Amino acid sequence: MEPKTIIITDDQGKEHTFNVLFTHTTKEKVSFVFYVDPQDDESVFCSRYDDQGKLFDLNEKEKMLASLVLKRFEESDQDDEEDDWDEEAIEEEDKSGI
Repeated sequence: MEPKTIIITDDQGKEHTFNVLFTHTTKEKVSFVFYVDPQDDESVFCSRYDDQGKLFDLNEKEKMLASLVLKRFEESDQDDEEDDWDEEAIEEEDKSGI
């Protein structure tokens, strides 16, 4: 099965293809896409996206939330469990300022 990909155009107009790890949508309907460069899958990138699929940079609060979501993803991946997203726990951690 081929990985899902997204193409991002940089400031100079050059297109870059990334492999999508997963997407996540909060209860507030904010959607994130987590992706890696196929040449260097060690660094995970994240962007917010809208209903039309347009990508946006994250603000500081979104970066914190994305970090928590990624942490949960990595923990569930290491445990080799099914996706068991506990949205309320992630949002509670976010509210606590972690």
